[in-house]
Amino acid sequence: MGAFTRRKGRGWGKLGRRHFRHPKDPRMDETHYQAQNLRVVAQSGALYSVLATIGELDVASASIFGVALDQILLRPGTPRVILDVSQLTFCDSVGLGQLIRARKLIESRGGALALAGVRTNLSALLRITALDSRFPRHPSVEAAVVDLTFPLGGDAGSRRDPHMPSSGTA
Repeated sequence: MGAFTRRKGRGWGKLGRRHFRHPKDPRMDETHYQAQNLRVVAQSGALYSVLATIGELDVASASIFGVALDQILLRPGTPRVILDVSQLTFCDSVGLGQLIRARKLIESRGGALALAGVRTNLSALLRITALDSRFPRHPSVEAAVVDLTFPLGGDAGSRRDPHMPSSGTA
């Protein structure tokens, strides 16, 4: 399978993308990207985006990850991106370069990037290359959402939703 995949009854789709609403959260748009050994699912919402990587992020699949990231960054506003790497089975130096590129692009736009579900192999790679302090890590996407959406600190009860009008009290 290459950058183009054949979908049953749909003809050739550019980069194997298919748009539909996420069944759990109707406010999230979801797009799929497929490479030889990697599938990237990009979910975009108003407050944050999630890039879920499934498979191997290596020299053969790094370009498809870059395409998915670039599509996320085309959205207006400050990018808050969560990379869900819980199903990432392998990452080589080219894949690591894509992660660094993602962090630099997002931070250059004033945004924030977090890794969710980091497995031991990627954790060891980040530690060996001294990049572990550059990527905030969270045990799950849900924990990363709380951190990126409400980065003020304190408990969840004291955090204010930026889309809710202020009550005028401090």
